[in-house]
Amino acid sequence: SETFKYKLKSNNLFYAVKRYPQDAFLSSEREIDFQREKSALFDISKKNSPNIPKLFNTFEDSSYRYLLMEYYEGQNLESYLQATKGNIDEKIIIHILKEMLKTLSFLHNDCHIMHRNIKPSNIIIDKNNNIKLVGFSLAAYLRNKNKMLVSRNSFKGQIKYTAPEILFGTQVDTYDAKVDVFSLGYSIYYLMNKELPSDTKVMNSYFSRENKPLKTNNYSPGLVKFVESLFSNDKSKRPSASEALKILENDFKK
Repeated sequence: SETFKYKLKSNNLFYAVKRYPQDAFLSSEREIDFQREKSALFDISKKNSPNIPKLFNTFEDSSYRYLLMEYYEGQNLESYLQATKGNIDEKIIIHILKEMLKTLSFLHNDCHIMHRNIKPSNIIIDKNNNIKLVGFSLAAYLRNKNKMLVSRNSFKGQIKYTAPEILFGTQVDTYDAKVDVFSLGYSIYYLMNKELPSDTKVMNSYFSRENKPLKTNNYSPGLVKFVESLFSNDKSKRPSASEALKILENDFKK
C-alpha cells in the first residue's frame, strides 16, 4: 500500500488516502485481510480514540482501492530516532509508553482487536509529542462479533518484532493480545538502545532468535526492568496492556 496527503475540494480539508493496487487482491487471503482491516478501522472510528486515525470512507476504481482517513502531521518513530542526536529523553520514552499502552488497552478491551504489527514505523509522533498508531492491515478480532476473523494461530507481522508464541508456535498453538505488548516492548527497547534485544533469522524455513547483552547505561534501571517485562518470552509472565499501564502509572508518577 501507499499513503498520500489529499485535499478535498468540497471542504478544503486535508485527508490521508491509503491505496492498494487492485491486483493485490487476486489472493483470497489478501482480500480477507483488506475486508478485516476496513471493518476493524470502521469499528475503531466509532469509538473516537485520540491515538488512532479515523476511517471516513472507502472507494475504488479499476486500478486501486482507497481508504479515506484522518490526516495528521508527524513522523514515525523510526525516523524520529534517526533524527534525534544522542538518546531520546527518558520522559519522552515514558510518555510514548503510556500513550501506546492506553491505545492497546482501548484496542484489546473496548474493540476486541489486536494490531499484530506494532513496530516503530507504525507509531507516529508529532511536534507536540502526540502519538498515533497506524498500520492496521494485519489487525484481527479477538472475539467473534459477526466479523470476518483470522485464525489465531496464523503468522503475521514483521519477524523481528514478533512474539515467540507466534514465531515458534505450532499449528495448534493459539495466541492472544499479549503479542502486541511484546512487540511494543521490543519497539521501546529499540528506541532506547538503537538496536533490538535479539537477532531474529530465518534458516531453512525455520526461525531462530539469539539474545544480545542488554544495555542499561542510558536509562534508569526501573524503566529498563519495566520494558524488559513487556517482552518476556513467557507470555504468562508478560502483563496485558491494561496491567502494564497500571504499573507504569503507579511506579512512574514523578
